Amino acid sequence: AWQLDELLGLLGPTWRRAGGGRFGDGGDEDELAAVLYDAKRVELVGTGDFWLSEQPEVRGSKGWGASLPRVATWARFFQPSSGPSVGPAEPTAAAQAAEAAQPTGTTASGRGGRWGREFVVLNAHVDHASDRARVESAKLLRARAAELLSGAALAAPDQTVVFLTGDFNAVKTEGGEWGWYAALTSTTGADSSSGGEAAAGGGRHLSPSALVAPEASLAVEDAWAVAPERGCGSAACGQATYHAWRGSAEPSANWRRPFDGPKGVALALSGERHIDAVFVVFSVRAVSGARTAARPGKVTKARVITDDKRRRVFGGPFASDHYPVVATFRWDPATSRGVTKLASAESTTPRGGPPVVAPDL
Repeated sequence: AWQLDELLGLLGPTWRRAGGGRFGDGGDEDELAAVLYDAKRVELVGTGDFWLSEQPEVRGSKGWGASLPRVATWARFFQPSSGPSVGPAEPTAAAQAAEAAQPTGTTASGRGGRWGREFVVLNAHVDHASDRARVESAKLLRARAAELLSGAALAAPDQTVVFLTGDFNAVKTEGGEWGWYAALTSTTGADSSSGGEAAAGGGRHLSPSALVAPEASLAVEDAWAVAPERGCGSAACGQATYHAWRGSAEPSANWRRPFDGPKGVALALSGERHIDAVFVVFSVRAVSGARTAARPGKVTKARVITDDKRRRVFGGPFASDHYPVVATFRWDPATSRGVTKLASAESTTPRGGPPVVAPDL
């Protein structure tokens, strides 16, 4: 059986999957950017796939010099709660339209006076061979996250978030202000000549939690960068999320060099070498003429998991050539209750792992 099937079996009978294969032919015999969720805890409102290319709706399409088709999967969820929270007591016109548009067997929820919160998970695997493809894919993902945020069916856009997860196949510092990370998180985008804070050498330091330009209504935060508590792993302090199937036992250019000891820990906690990441996307609203981030919650913890139980208990092989990044997001009690945990790892079926949505009320 494929690793995805094994994972679903281990998680339990209430776990489901959203997302199809990268060739768009309805088969599961290749890579996916699937989202896994516990149907006992959250309800699937809607889901879809698109491709990281100039023609994102064309199944199996490649773009910008990418080596392979790269698919992204989004899934919109409703999480019921026991009291007033995100979303209206009665269904809005948008919610009714969303329900009518759902295929048979899919729940567009929040109806009948139930309270709860709405959120979206968007997962992607960006190309490894083309730096242009990584930058353009980041721009496309950012634009789609904005669309998903504004298209909230049950909650106001400023009361929900998009969790963008994935394998971006390059470190966050690649390309500086012109790289994929800047395209995703900067105040003005990687194709602008302004924004950010002046840095040595005439470059720009782009804050990982910076708001976008005034004409936009979107903010993107790197969960690792904003987390007040970070952990680099229990089995080893991982400087990188990619370990090339070597794990933490054997040094490599991605894992321990050029620094070990305290410098290695500092580098690990900076997150600079992570190629897998969790981002939180939320709205920016106008308050007294100024644009303010509408944060319905905050990241409280982020960590890299280096304890590969498949390797430690069974002697191998590794579950993946990446170690996952896990972020904990706590909703603002004024709009919702509870904690949502999201994990991001390499989004491949044979080797990696999809993001896992496992809310705790």
